[in-house]
Amino acid sequence: MPALIAAERPLAKAKMIKEVLPELESHLIDFTDGVPDSRLIPFDVLGRAYRRALIATARANRLAYGDPRGELPLRQALSDMLSQERGLNVGVDQLCVVRGSQMGIYLAARVLLKPGDAVALDALSYPPARAAFQAVGEKPLRLRRMNRVCGQMSWSSFASSAA
Repeated sequence: MPALIAAERPLAKAKMIKEVLPELESHLIDFTDGVPDSRLIPFDVLGRAYRRALIATARANRLAYGDPRGELPLRQALSDMLSQERGLNVGVDQLCVVRGSQMGIYLAARVLLKPGDAVALDALSYPPARAAFQAVGEKPLRLRRMNRVCGQMSWSSFASSAA
């Protein structure tokens, strides 16, 4: 039964996207990776690792929420790397570590855009990113539509309307 449920998840995602964005259904190409084969998971090894990690964390009294920006040593290492390898002067207080790309996209949209702002996305964009932009009130524009908009405007007027 779990294999059947796992096998249906990608179909459920595709159905959800088609329901939310019916006008784009004919233009969508699904690039999801699929579902991992749960028969290959070493449950005994994974269980022991979780148990060791949980016991060590509990004994160190670290089960509460930490800094929402991420662990300080990680942010310090990222700050050092960005400075040395990229020449960016970024302090630890300017960094926020997220759990994944979707969380980063959502936070960037919340911080950088206002409701009603337009966001240009390629027709082959990442559907969950499109959903994140819509969730915070932006209007995703497909690239073809954006080409028409840019073709009708001078770049100086486009830059002033984006400011």
